[in-house]
This record gives sequence, C-alpha cells and structure tokens, in this order.
Amino acid sequence: MKRVALYIIYVSGLAWMIVGMGSCANIIAPTGGPKDSLAPILDTIRSFPKMEQLNYRGNVTLTFNEWIKTEKLKQDLIITPRVQNYTYKVVKKKLIITFEQPLDSNTTYNLDFRNTIKDITEGNPAPVRLAFSTGSQLDTMQIKGQVTELLSNAPGKETLLALYKVDDTLTIDEDPPYYLTQTNDAGFFNFKNIKANRYRLYALKDGNNNKYYTKGEMIGFVPGVIDLTQGDQDSLKIALVKEDYEPPRLNSKGAKKHLVELTFNEGIQDIKLDSGQTNLEEKIRYNIAPNGRTVTLYNKQSLDSLRLRVIATDSANNRLSEEVTVKFNNKPIKDKDRAAFGVKIAPKNGIGVEGDQLDVEFVFPKPVKNLDATKLKYLVDADTVNFQPLITDSSTTLQWNEYRTKLTLTRNIQFKKALHIISDSAAFISVINDSTTLVKQTISRIDPASIGLVNIKVETSTPNFIIQLLDQEFEVVREQQNSAVTNNQFKFNNLSPATYTIRVIIDANNNGKWDTSDYKNEKEAEKIFFYNNPVQLRANWEQNITVKF
Repeated sequence: MKRVALYIIYVSGLAWMIVGMGSCANIIAPTGGPKDSLAPILDTIRSFPKMEQLNYRGNVTLTFNEWIKTEKLKQDLIITPRVQNYTYKVVKKKLIITFEQPLDSNTTYNLDFRNTIKDITEGNPAPVRLAFSTGSQLDTMQIKGQVTELLSNAPGKETLLALYKVDDTLTIDEDPPYYLTQTNDAGFFNFKNIKANRYRLYALKDGNNNKYYTKGEMIGFVPGVIDLTQGDQDSLKIALVKEDYEPPRLNSKGAKKHLVELTFNEGIQDIKLDSGQTNLEEKIRYNIAPNGRTVTLYNKQSLDSLRLRVIATDSANNRLSEEVTVKFNNKPIKDKDRAAFGVKIAPKNGIGVEGDQLDVEFVFPKPVKNLDATKLKYLVDADTVNFQPLITDSSTTLQWNEYRTKLTLTRNIQFKKALHIISDSAAFISVINDSTTLVKQTISRIDPASIGLVNIKVETSTPNFIIQLLDQEFEVVREQQNSAVTNNQFKFNNLSPATYTIRVIIDANNNGKWDTSDYKNEKEAEKIFFYNNPVQLRANWEQNITVKF
C-alpha cells in the first residue's frame, strides 16, 4: 500500500510540475513529424455570427480547430460596406474583431479575410469569407467582371475595385469607397451581397494601400452609372491605365562653367526657350538629355544672365510655361573639367545597309557648332588605302535635328559587304569649342538570310489606327499609322529573329499616338486590341498575318 501511495503521489507531483512549467514556458511550434499542409478549419458552431445570419449587430468571433496567427490583417482584410474603426486580437484558436462604432442598420456586411488567417506552424492560410445582415434580410445584388492592364493586356491581379454610391459625397481621389473588393490572379472580381442602389465603379492599383486613388497609380472605371435596381452586372470589363494630366515641374537651375542645367521632375519630349529676342540661337544653344529630365543651356557669348520663358512638354502633351532667370559661370573651362565630346555612328535602322542607300546617324552629347566635311571619309570592303569623301555636294543629304545633337546623312554608296566610316579628329566642334576625336565605325550590308519580314493585312472599318510590333519586354520595335500605307497593308522588314506581339491602337482623334483616360470627365482611354497569337519570326522567314477588328 505504501508503494502504491508513493507512486500516486510521485505521478501527481510530476503532473503538477508539468502543468506549472507549461504555464510559464513560451509556446513554440512542435518540431519533427510530417509537415502540416492543412489550413485551419472554421468551427461554425463556436463562431458567430453564423454565415448569412440576420438581425446581428455584435462583434465577430471566429473559432478554428487549431491555434492561429494573423498576417497583415488590417491591411488585407476587406470589410464592406466600409467600417472605419475596429480592433482585433488572437487568443489561441480564436480571432475576435470588435467594432468601435455601431454598424449601419438594415445592411449586409461582408468580411473577406483572404490570406490573413494562418496556422501557427506552417502558415497555411484559411480563406474565410463571412456575410451577415443587421436587418431582417440579406442584400443579394452582385457585380462581376474582369480587369486588364490596357497597354500590356496582362490580367489586373491584386487590383482594388471601389464602389461608390451616386448620391454620396465620397470621391475616388479623397475617400475610401463604400464597397470594395479585390481581383484574383486572373483579374476577375465579384462583389456579393450588395444593396440595390446606383453606383460608380473604379479599379485601381492601390500602391500605398490607402483605399483610394493617388496620382501616379493605375486606374480604370466603368463610364456612367451602374444601376443595381435594374439587376445584377456580371460581365464588366475594366481597363487599367496611368493617367497624366500634370505639367512637368522645373526642379532646379544649376550653373556650371559656360552652361546651365535645368532639371525637371519627369522626362520631357520637347522644350522651347523664348527670350523675346530674335537672335537667341546666337547667344545660347540647348539640348535635352537622353532621359529627358535635364536640359543643358550652353553659353555662346559669355552672357552673365538671361531672362527666359521655358516651355516644356511631356509625352502626354502636358505643358509647363515658366519664366526663369539663368545665371552663367563664365570662368575659363580647364581641359580636365571638360566633359567628353564623342560621336556615335550607327545605321539609322539600327541594323545595317539594304541596297545601295546609306542612312547613317551621327549622335553627339552636346550641340555641334561646326562640321569639317573634309574629315569625314569612308573605305569600301577590304580596301584600306582608297579613302573617299563621305560628303559630296551632289549626292549627300544632311539633316540636323532641332538641337544639333544628331546628324542624319543619306547617300548612295556601292559596296559588297562592309562600309568603313572614318570621322577624323576635329571633324565636329561643339558650341563650347570641344572637338571630337578619331572614330572608326564599320557598317555591314544586311544579310537577307539573317533577318525576317512580317506582312500584316488589316480588315477593319475603323478610320484611324496604329499598328505596333512589340518585343518580349513590350517595347515598341516598329509602328506605322494606317494613313502611311495603302489598302491597310503593313510591311515590317529587316526584323531580327524573335517573338513579337502585334498591338493595335485605335487612334480616335488621329493625332498619331495613344491617349490615356480622364476619369474625372469619364473620358475613356483610346482602345487597344492585341492579335491573339505571338508572331514567331525566324531568320530568312516571311510571316503573312491578317488582323481583324
């Protein structure tokens, strides 16, 4: 009997020690054993409210079959209609959400937890969605659709859909919406349990997670009003674009020796300078940097300062017009302080020469003041002795760009395989008297066996459109307006072997470019169509394609 009693006491004491240790120890995930791949399961008996419960105005308690944790719940939990303030806590297997203000009466609430609830061991998400009504019936209207990114045709995944009541004062650029949801990876969305009412619907890439539109984010919308009093909407299409109606902004004016740099907040496509004088080009020259953000003014007459009106235009035709005073630093430029003045020589088409016509570009980092034609020569094929003048009065066409930073030379030259262009030292002099160094460039004849051709026949009643060939990064390789071709027959030759995408821009205003939307005025972006199949082009191939829209 004593041994038995001692055994019972020992076991009891050990049990109490274990209990005591358990109450003090940190909780850690168990190690070893098979990996847990199952998501937590909602215990519907111990959770409230029940799915689609009526006349419920309390808080939310979700109970699961295992211990849980939350991740980004405040960020990713979608509650509609919008609830301003709530708190939450996790207690072992329970998630408790407490609403800090009374819920609206006679309203159906949706809580979409997405991937915010997970088990504590492997982080398997429990995709829970809950709907309940504070009144005696559920709202039952639905809105379904799909979002795509217009310029790439990619699905608009992780896109926020925002629904605003027409008779409300809330706006997409200042307030979170009354109802909201999010697309899946394929861009599809589904509003459920919506009250029958009249709404405006927007889609946006909510980069800062503030639940409303911020300038620079992609946005789309459904024009007009969605009237759910007339029934569900189940096949809406929304296109995401970036809108740009802000003019460029001049950030700074920096003076260096004999030049001033104007720095902008974005890349600009064009700039005009007006001093109110007719001889401005005799005083300064200017050019735009390749990134478009910097315009450099070169002082040709040792001016101390100059009052100018700067007119800068970006790619969306937004225009800045601002008066500035630029002050120059006229200290002599030491050789060590001079920026390099080189010249890049390349065929205009980026590939080579087809036939006997040479189209070659000379590109400079600064405006050119003088050209010495006697210092531009060429050799043909394997010849290393018989230098010929590249520029002749009778057969050569020269075309400078507006800023005198690019020279296009066109002339006929007969050769078999390669043409060697020589730009001798001091062939070009910049506006601040830099001179180019010796440059040699070989330009090859295009080998028809190494390139391909794409012919596109378009069948459409659309009066104005643009056909674009895109590479695999969706950069434009070639494009043509239909006004530049005959009978809608497009020919893109001298193409490198690659996979291309055909994109069609419906140029509704016939301005030669794609125009974005204006959500404030419910103006949609110009429509875009994609040819369904990628164009696989091999060397020495010709592809004939018919596009219908």
